[in-house]
Amino acid sequence: MFGRMPCRRPVGSRSRHAVALSAAIAISVLALLLSGCQAAGPGPVPGPVTSPGPLQLSRFGSGSARVQVTGAAQGTFDFSLVPSSISMSPPALLDLAYGKPVTGEGLTLQLPPERGTTPTSKFSILTLDVRLAGVGTLQATAMHGECSITLEAVGLAQVNGRFVCRRLHPNVGSGPTVAATGTFSAQG
Repeated sequence: MFGRMPCRRPVGSRSRHAVALSAAIAISVLALLLSGCQAAGPGPVPGPVTSPGPLQLSRFGSGSARVQVTGAAQGTFDFSLVPSSISMSPPALLDLAYGKPVTGEGLTLQLPPERGTTPTSKFSILTLDVRLAGVGTLQATAMHGECSITLEAVGLAQVNGRFVCRRLHPNVGSGPTVAATGTFSAQG
């Protein structure tokens, strides 16, 4: 008679205990997540990582260039500006192109947009493509000091300059070296 009495739990106590424990865990996890988000701030925006393209600061719509070639062959050439610009992406670059689409002749200048005189180099390039009577086509690229390019005015709305070249060699084949001088302008 004095034996043990079975321990009886009230009906439903187990389910109330489990619900209370689950609620406490959920509240703790939610509090932890919210505090972590506030401390770290928003994460990175998903998407591809790409470098930006060149920042074009100014585009020129009109202008002209006059080139005089002397030496074994001679000629004077007038060209109109074709789409040209100043790009500010490192390094900044003034890119001026003049030409005659019908003949394919032209003058291209690529150099830093800074006033003053600079010799042609890998950073300051002059390209000339003209048809010379008695000689044929002269295609020459100056980037080894053959020319000096002077920017007299350079701004977002206007560029004026001149160049002097000595001993320009044809890019391909052999042919006479020539001298060339010229002026150029561009307006935005």
